[in-house]
Amino acid sequence: MLWLSTLRSILVSATIFSTLSLATATPHPTPPSSCNPHAVSAHERREIFDGYVHAFFIEKNLTKTFQHYVSSQYIQHNPFVANGPAATLAFLGPIWKSQNLTILHTALDSDFGWIHYRDVGLPGVTRPTAIVDIVRFEESCVVEHWDVIEELPANATNPLALF
Repeated sequence: MLWLSTLRSILVSATIFSTLSLATATPHPTPPSSCNPHAVSAHERREIFDGYVHAFFIEKNLTKTFQHYVSSQYIQHNPFVANGPAATLAFLGPIWKSQNLTILHTALDSDFGWIHYRDVGLPGVTRPTAIVDIVRFEESCVVEHWDVIEELPANATNPLALF
């Protein structure tokens, strides 16, 4: 049955992103500026990471996030979004403010940060979805992003599943 669960996760991810990929047809301007990279201490990087999480996930302010925290050379590993800030802004712009997000965990270790959160309201998805965003820093700027996405199965037997 594990293969069935895996197949369902793949199909849910494809549904989410094929629905969301319609957003890429709507151009979103590149922010007028981007993160200005400079050397930082571990403590300063933690403050920058916390600011990034707050601007992106709490305020849901894409312009602020990309102007202050994201490199103009942003590398995107999501298979439905091209590299660069403009592509991510075009993809998220039409839907981001309407997402119902609950941050569950964050962590920062050296150049990598993780944000595990619950999303309710992804287009085409009826059940809560667990997402982990992973970002990589170079100096003071987010330069790379990965995500892992899984919808809560309707027949989940573990009450702690995903969250």
